[in-house]
Amino acid sequence: MSRSILTASKPMRGWFSSMSLSSRGFFGGISEISDLREQNSELAEKLRQSQIDKNSYEELKAENEILKKQLGFKEQVKDKELLPAKIISREPTTFLDNIIINKGSNDGISSGQAVVSDGALVGRVSEVLSNQSKVILITSKDSVIQAMLQKNRDMGILRGGLSGVTLENIPQDVEVADKEGVVTSGLGGGIEQGILIGEVSGQKSSKAEIFKVLNVQPTVNFSKLEIVFVVK
Repeated sequence: MSRSILTASKPMRGWFSSMSLSSRGFFGGISEISDLREQNSELAEKLRQSQIDKNSYEELKAENEILKKQLGFKEQVKDKELLPAKIISREPTTFLDNIIINKGSNDGISSGQAVVSDGALVGRVSEVLSNQSKVILITSKDSVIQAMLQKNRDMGILRGGLSGVTLENIPQDVEVADKEGVVTSGLGGGIEQGILIGEVSGQKSSKAEIFKVLNVQPTVNFSKLEIVFVVK
């Protein structure tokens, strides 16, 4: 009787043994999936961090290139300090009127100082707070700067506006070459003489007028400005 029971139980023992092996395989599979998920998560984090590091490197590289471009201009104004500042705001409705930079009176900034990029005039400081300042761009309708033609040294008034930047009050008999450079005259205070503004791109006025009004193409690409330098 006992032998027959043992004989009958053999298939059951085999079944339970098979189930046990199957369970171990099942739970082992769950563990492996969990490990894979963890590894995948770690890999994703490493890739994300790698991308962040790459982006940081690219940003530092870009800023370094901007700084290097100022060295030539720095040689022109050896007695002046160039203070780098980041643009932290632009007024969307007045894109070409003004910008806000992250330096202010605590950094020695004062109203009227010239602001440059790549050695060319961006504008001048118009308002100063402790840690930020507003810069009125040369393209603004409110911008009026004393300027002159680079070759013949005739002086005029540089104005911005919706129709573009112009150099006014140039005598009608003055011969002006196309693409002649326009620089600051140094008159009026606050802005050094000889800072590049742009080049003549044509004449706006008619010959019947007493003075010429010249169109000026600024050197600065205002849409790509990120870092500027205040001339102190």
